[in-house]
Amino acid sequence: MYDTRFLLDDVDAHLVPFLLISAVSFVGLIVWYHEAIWAGERDRCISMPPVITLTWLAHDATYVLNLSTWFSGRYDHWLPQLYWVALLGTTLVEVWFVGQLIRFGRDELLPEVGQRLWAGLVLAALAGVWAIWLVLKHFISDDLYQVTFGLTVAMFPPFGTALLLRRRSGRGQTTRMWAGFTLAPAGWFLTSILYFGPAFRSWEWISLAVVTVVWGVIGTGLVARFAEGQAYAVPTPQKPSVR
Repeated sequence: MYDTRFLLDDVDAHLVPFLLISAVSFVGLIVWYHEAIWAGERDRCISMPPVITLTWLAHDATYVLNLSTWFSGRYDHWLPQLYWVALLGTTLVEVWFVGQLIRFGRDELLPEVGQRLWAGLVLAALAGVWAIWLVLKHFISDDLYQVTFGLTVAMFPPFGTALLLRRRSGRGQTTRMWAGFTLAPAGWFLTSILYFGPAFRSWEWISLAVVTVVWGVIGTGLVARFAEGQAYAVPTPQKPSVR
C-alpha cells in the first residue's frame, strides 16, 4: 500500500514543517474533543454517533496496546511514538464517549429497554466492532495506521451531519466542535499529502481529504444555523380545509 521506510525517512527530512502543521492539527483535535465532551454533558445526550464512538475506540486502543511495536519493535521511530502519546489521550476521551453513550443514549435511541440491558448492549456492540476491526486490520497493509487514520476521521462528517439533521437542533454539538474537527483533518491530510510519499498523493486520497474538510466547513455552518441545545421547530403540515 505504501513504503513505511520511505514515509518515516521523508518525515525526518521535513521535520520542522511537519511538526508545525501537525501542531495546528492537534489544536483542532483538542478543541473538537473538548467541545464534544462539554456539549454532551451540557445537554445530557450523546455528542458522537454510536458507530463512530465504537469504531474510534477500537481503532485507537489497538494502536495504544501495540506499545512494543512503536518503542522497541519494528517501527521504533519518533513518529509512531508521537502518535502513541496522542492516541493514548484520544483513547481516554473515547472511553468517556462510550460512558456518555451508556449514560445518555438509551433515552434517545432505545427507551424501551432498561438501563442495565442498554449498558450490556453497548458493551456487546463494542466487542463486536472491535472484532470486526481486528479482522480488517489483519488483512490490510497499513502497518503505521496512516490510511485508517484518514478513513476513521472521514467518518465524522456524514454521521455527525445525520445526527444533527435527525435532531433538527444543535443539541450535543457546537459550532466550535465542528470548527475544531475541520482544522484537525485539514492539517493531518496536508502533512500526509506533502510528506508521506507518492501513495498519499493519489487522486483518491486527495479527494478524501477535500471532501472531509469541505464537509467539515458545511457542518460548521449547519450547526451555526441551529440554536445550540434547543429543538428546532419543524413546521406542522396543515390539514386541507373541508368545505
